[in-house]
Amino acid sequence: MAALSLLLLIPVSFLKDTIWSHSHTADEAISEVGSSWGGRQFLTGPYIEFTKTVINQKEEQKKYLCVFPESFNADIELTSSTLKRGIFKVPVYISNVKAGQE
Repeated sequence: MAALSLLLLIPVSFLKDTIWSHSHTADEAISEVGSSWGGRQFLTGPYIEFTKTVINQKEEQKKYLCVFPESFNADIELTSSTLKRGIFKVPVYISNVKAGQE
């Protein structure tokens, strides 16, 4: 019985390696598409940043003050699409942003 259990562990090991390889390849496909599409994108509103350098006896510190408008409007149109890399489907997004202040 113990020999049979050990014998059955061999296919489980191969299956585990195959699943890991498939998962790793899927991550590579997502990275490849992401790098060709520009990676992560961040949208922030307009702001003014003031930097102040404070020099103490031991260290120099930078302090920041950000001033934002009281109101800000943004119209965002988002469409999604799917690209294929090998057997993997990777979602990508295209946005049209119109932003302004009242």
